[in-house]
Parts: sequence; C-alpha cells; structure tokens
Amino acid sequence: MRDRQFRIDLAQVQARSIQEELSSVQPDTKYTFDSMEVWRRCDYIFSNSSLLLREENQIQENADKRQALFDSLKTAAQSFEFLSKFANEDEQEILLINSAICYHIAGYHANAQCLAKIVERKYLSEGRGEEIPSSPDIQLIWFFRLALISFLRRDIVRLQRITQQAISFVQTLQDKIVSDSEEEQIFPEIENLYGQLFFQKALFNFTE
Repeated sequence: MRDRQFRIDLAQVQARSIQEELSSVQPDTKYTFDSMEVWRRCDYIFSNSSLLLREENQIQENADKRQALFDSLKTAAQSFEFLSKFANEDEQEILLINSAICYHIAGYHANAQCLAKIVERKYLSEGRGEEIPSSPDIQLIWFFRLALISFLRRDIVRLQRITQQAISFVQTLQDKIVSDSEEEQIFPEIENLYGQLFFQKALFNFTE
C-alpha cells in the first residue's frame, strides 16, 4: 500500500464510482487507471493478507501488524466495491462478493452483510436461487454461491438448510462417479468433490 501510483489509481477508481452513482450521463473525464490492474492488485492484497492472518504466528501476536493487514483488506474491499459500480454486468457479482469477503475478514460485518444482500437480490433471488440447475457442475457452483452468500448475510437457518442440501448432493454425486466412471477418470473428479464437501461441511459446522 506504499505504492504512490497505486494510491492515485485507487483514488481515481473511487472518483469514477461516485461519478457513476451521481450522474446517468458521464462527463468525458480522462482517467488514467487500468481497471484490470487495480483488480489484480486488490486480488493480491486479498489473498496474501488472508494467508498471513491465518498462518503467521508473528502476525497473530503483533497487534499493529494485524491491524495493518485489516486496513489493507478494508482498502481492497472498498476498491472492489468501487470497481463494481462501473464494471461490466458479468463482472459485477464477483467484485461484490470479493468486496463482501474482504469486509468480513477485516471486521466490517455490516458492510459485508449489505453487499451480500445486494448480490442475493440481483443474482440469487428466491425465485432463481432455490431452483437447482440441471448440470452437476453448475449445481455445485450454485450451492457454493448460495452457501457463501448465506454465510456473509449471517442467515444461519438458510445456511444450514443450503449446506445440508449441498452435502447430500455431493455425496450422491460421488457415489455415481465411482460407479459410472473409468478408474483413471475418478481421481480428479473425486478430488474436486472433496473440496466442495469440505467447504460445505465447514459452513454447516459453523451453524451448529
């Protein structure tokens, strides 16, 4: 976060997002930031800060270093949110989710909850969110999104229901893959399912 050019880019991103909200007709402002570069650097802050908070004993014991990481995550959260204001439609959901997760880790749970509600309303509304798609891969992604948003919203009852459904679905799919697939095809598919199962069980355990 000491990179002066990056700080300038973040300030421009914020200005562009405010401009987007205040006016339907955008003035011809010559911004110099690259949205994808800002996104990439925020992804780096997101992933590395999260890993450091989880794994480094020195970080756990040093309040100043922990706070610096939380501040970096807050900056990433705000930047993801700002970028979502003028991103393409197919990029907005992941930007909002990234922002909500960063806010959550940094301790700004109300912000995370608010963004999760926006994602749910726009992309996972009850009429769409409860309808399970036909493809197994899409179903897995759908359960992942529903569980994550329910967690960020702190909707424990719904989170428990979604994770139970997801765990049952994954276990059924595992049995089908083992019985139907050739031996050399089983391992990568089962490995992917174990990752999905671990995620859903972790969130289910959170509800108990």
